[in-house]
Amino acid sequence: MNSSAQLGRLVWKDVRTLRPLLISAVIAALVFNLVLVAFLQTDEFRNSTFIGWSIALWIIIPGFVALGAPAMLVGTEQEERTIEWLRTLPIRWQQIAASKFWAAVAAVMITWLLATILMWLMSLGWQRAAPTLFHLDSDKYYVGGQSLLSLPFVSLILFDLALLVLLGFNLVYAIRYPLPALLALIPVFTIAAYTGSFLLVMSGLSYWHSALIAIGVLFILWATQHLLAKVRLVNPARRSVSTLFSGATPTTYRPTSSFSVHSRPSQVTSLLWQQLRQTGPLSVALVVGALVLFILFSVSRVEPGERTGIIPILGAMAPVFVVLSSSWLGAVVFYGDNVRSRRGFFSDRGISPTRVWWTRLFPPAATYVFMMAMATLIVMLSPIDYGARARTDLLNVVALTIVLFAFGQLVSQWSQRPLLAFFAAPAYAFASLAPVFYMMDRFNAGFVVIILVAPVLLFASWRLTYRWLESEVDIGYTLRVLGYTLAAVLVPCLWIAARELFFFSAYFIASAN
Repeated sequence: MNSSAQLGRLVWKDVRTLRPLLISAVIAALVFNLVLVAFLQTDEFRNSTFIGWSIALWIIIPGFVALGAPAMLVGTEQEERTIEWLRTLPIRWQQIAASKFWAAVAAVMITWLLATILMWLMSLGWQRAAPTLFHLDSDKYYVGGQSLLSLPFVSLILFDLALLVLLGFNLVYAIRYPLPALLALIPVFTIAAYTGSFLLVMSGLSYWHSALIAIGVLFILWATQHLLAKVRLVNPARRSVSTLFSGATPTTYRPTSSFSVHSRPSQVTSLLWQQLRQTGPLSVALVVGALVLFILFSVSRVEPGERTGIIPILGAMAPVFVVLSSSWLGAVVFYGDNVRSRRGFFSDRGISPTRVWWTRLFPPAATYVFMMAMATLIVMLSPIDYGARARTDLLNVVALTIVLFAFGQLVSQWSQRPLLAFFAAPAYAFASLAPVFYMMDRFNAGFVVIILVAPVLLFASWRLTYRWLESEVDIGYTLRVLGYTLAAVLVPCLWIAARELFFFSAYFIASAN
């Protein structure tokens, strides 16, 4: 087989690996834009805030794929132990590295083109709804007078996407395990993007000089990831501290000295110990990252809207990161047992599905509770008094994170590719919650009502644990997940409808009297 044919087959294999991520991104883009279409039909939503959501989706959806593609392409090989198998084939390492790189680039560009088309279609509706805020002029979109599709702005978006992909490959090749690389990518990209933008603005260079510097930076990052790929694909895998994040349990349970010679650890103790071994390091990293950002947010000592400098900007990421961390803590619940279908161990030994379920759930849930308690304490002790609105916002964030944790644990059980759950869980959660958000805004219901979704999702994963242990994650399992999700979404919607009916009835009776 010639070299081009080998490369083509490798690219096809990597594209198939990214297919679930692409499907998740496409569904999320379509659902979110359909929700915006619904918002567009009501006068109160025809404002710059919701126009901004159209623009945000144009940037976020391709960024979602750029964030996940390197971790999935290399991480799936790590989880399935196929990297070592690839090394035994008569294929040059350059072809393997090129295949993964170009598959990631193709996935990001396809998603970006789709997001651009959707944003263009949405612009036609926004232009009719709010012509003074959003209008078409010389093939350029403007929001509040700022050019959106100008060459510098589009170039900046494409540069950030390329930077995200290349930094992702550099980190995943260097660290060798996808989850710690994914955690490191978020702050590294934020610092790199902010520092680069700051230096270019301060230097006062023209657009074309800045473009040449940006191309040079991207080339250096590409060359670096190429060399790291050689180290990863040519040299045998080495054990390092990053194996703590791999979900592996290479050693058996060793009782502490408090156990006598003839005693054995209980089944519950063994299951909890195993789950702590699988999820502990990643959970600790998520909690530490979230709390560090909240501390930076607290010590910035500036009023909202006046944050400048890298530390306040990192601090401003705290609410977003804690929301993401909550979803990922849920996604880690069944992650370790899904790697190479290790859940079959429990099924073969007849361990109760209920016992498996709560011992998988308890350590990440306890970690989530600790993270939110500490984050709340940090905000309450902040030197800045943000007022009653801040306390309401904090309560809303807590409610949202509880629901995202519940979605994460359900998706982690459902996902056939363990690593995919970390990307699919947030997208699936927000896509599913879109009707609830619409109902809450439409009828001015309290945001905390969203918490009613969580018990249904926890009940769903408990009921489906038996099928999961038997590896019956088929179309029947998927239909059950979708049914439970629909039920979970209907609960707060029905509550809001019942509340509105009650107030309407009370108002009608009072008017009649």
